[in-house]
Amino acid sequence: MRYVKIRTRHVVVPKDGINNPTIIEEIVDRESTEICAICLAEYKHEQTIGTLRCRHEYHTDCIKQWLMRKKDCPMCRASVFHFT
Repeated sequence: MRYVKIRTRHVVVPKDGINNPTIIEEIVDRESTEICAICLAEYKHEQTIGTLRCRHEYHTDCIKQWLMRKKDCPMCRASVFHFT
């Protein structure tokens, strides 16, 4: 999908030697405050995120499904497809 830039979300974990998965999950939960405006679920560590030209971000699967039905950003209604 060329109208969406896809990236993997990473949460920065302090480099103080913490290798405990429980502690890392707690840090990720504290850092994870952003939600997908389409499904209203929080972005999790290492999930794929799709970014539109207007810079709004959504879960990749959510925005792909949205763009199969609509041609604009769910947040600002900017046109996603470039017309020339």
